[in-house]
Amino acid sequence: MPYSRRYSRVPQLNDGPPSHLTWVLEETRAHQPEGERATPEDQLVTAAWERLRVWLRLRAPESYASLRPGASGRRIEQAEQRLGFPLPAPLRALWTLNDGVTGSGAGAFLNGLALMPIETALETREFLADEMPGWGPRWVPFTADTVDEPRAGDFIDCDTGLTGTWARDEEPRMHHTPEGGLTLPGALAHIVEVVMAGPDLSMPLMGRGGARTVAVGLLLVKEPRD
Repeated sequence: MPYSRRYSRVPQLNDGPPSHLTWVLEETRAHQPEGERATPEDQLVTAAWERLRVWLRLRAPESYASLRPGASGRRIEQAEQRLGFPLPAPLRALWTLNDGVTGSGAGAFLNGLALMPIETALETREFLADEMPGWGPRWVPFTADTVDEPRAGDFIDCDTGLTGTWARDEEPRMHHTPEGGLTLPGALAHIVEVVMAGPDLSMPLMGRGGARTVAVGLLLVKEPRD
């Protein structure tokens, strides 16, 4: 492990199960190019997603296998040019780690939703913008019930960084918590907290019409045999 002034150790909280060691090396800010320096929100997204990937690899291998490679900086720039506005830093960080998932079932591990590939997200946004012009100009969907034929999921407000739910033929609704709106890093952190808590993989989620319970990759978990 190349310990030097160029790198700093970043501790990763391990609540288990499963028990594992997670570590990363991050370049110190002094050695990062100005345009590549991570923000605190980027770091929260990266830490949460890496913990989720470890959990998927060990407990839900089908979901882990559905993850697509991360998008390049050039691909994200092309998406922003097509949108006409910049993506929020947390969403950029998330798509840089994984450009969505393949298939429609195995990838639905985010509160029963799947991370959409960038192209699918853009096409979905364009469809919704045409069908429902009252949505506003600067928002992007990033999860869906299925990446094959998206009909509902989560979106992010690119001005505020807050997330909400979208669905065809319905007005968008923001996620609300006792503390206020829910950011993308906060949503991912909550999902990680739930899946790391143990075998009970259901969680209450405030969605359209009040509280409901959503399975988090429940059918894809392989429990160890005695």
